Amino acid sequence: MKPRKIIDWEKVDRLIEAGCSGHEIAPAIGVDSDTLYSRCVHDKGMTYSDYSAKLRSKGDGLLKAKQFQLAMSGNPAMLVWLGKNRLGQTDKAHVENTDTQPQTIRIEFVGD
Repeated sequence: MKPRKIIDWEKVDRLIEAGCSGHEIAPAIGVDSDTLYSRCVHDKGMTYSDYSAKLRSKGDGLLKAKQFQLAMSGNPAMLVWLGKNRLGQTDKAHVENTDTQPQTIRIEFVGD
């Protein structure tokens, strides 16, 4: 029987928070994906899907908080990005023609 690999759960946690998948994390810590998944059940008492969902949400929240902090400190790019993505703002002006009457256009040619 092979000796049991030690899993650095703090490293796994940071990688999950950063958005890495189990298939990306497993080789980074030197184990097979199936080993990571089964050890999560054994060591953490929950499926890898449940465990990673919780930590990914934490990472998403930290990322959003940092983006907000940058925007509020005056970072123009982040202000624009959050305005567009969070507030639905756009660079494009939407012009709607509500006039239902046909328009007549008169063109005159001016000669020499």
